[in-house]
Amino acid sequence: YGCTDPGALNYDPLANMDDGTCEYTVEQSIDLAAYQMNNISFNVDVGGSYEFSEIFGDVGVLLAYNDMDEYYVPEFGINQIGSSEYYQGYYVFISGADPASITVEAEPLSVFNEITLNPYMMNNISYLPSEDRSAESVFNDIPVLLVSNDQGQYYVPSLGVNSIDAAGGMTAGEGYSVFLEGSSAVDL
Repeated sequence: YGCTDPGALNYDPLANMDDGTCEYTVEQSIDLAAYQMNNISFNVDVGGSYEFSEIFGDVGVLLAYNDMDEYYVPEFGINQIGSSEYYQGYYVFISGADPASITVEAEPLSVFNEITLNPYMMNNISYLPSEDRSAESVFNDIPVLLVSNDQGQYYVPSLGVNSIDAAGGMTAGEGYSVFLEGSSAVDL
């Protein structure tokens, strides 16, 4: 028993019967706007496949950083990020006047991976599902004060504001800034 598909990552040439455990890579493409701080995330395991600097290929990056104040500034040889973490969103400002896109290929991440939201800070988190979901359902039963994206859309449950869902919901490839209500960390 094992994976009998030679195109799979975990192909077992000794297996004589497929047991449904084959694993495959998928591509994720992310659009980057010019003249804007893009907030991006990955729903594929780029941390196991790419150094942060390799993700951008020929795209000129002026500055990138995460919520841990780790920076990537290639013009000055700064790369404190190293490899990306699945739970992180990343702010990215590209060089030049033209939009760009990046494409990565890796194993899909499980939507059941926990993302810890810390109190008293703006958490910049990834969005792991491959399909769009409403911010209201993603943060159901989580005491959020504010959720925002890089398009100026917000989910503020205490005020009844939800322009994220009005624009189609949370989307793969986007990072989201989240500020909690209260003084306790919460797992998403």
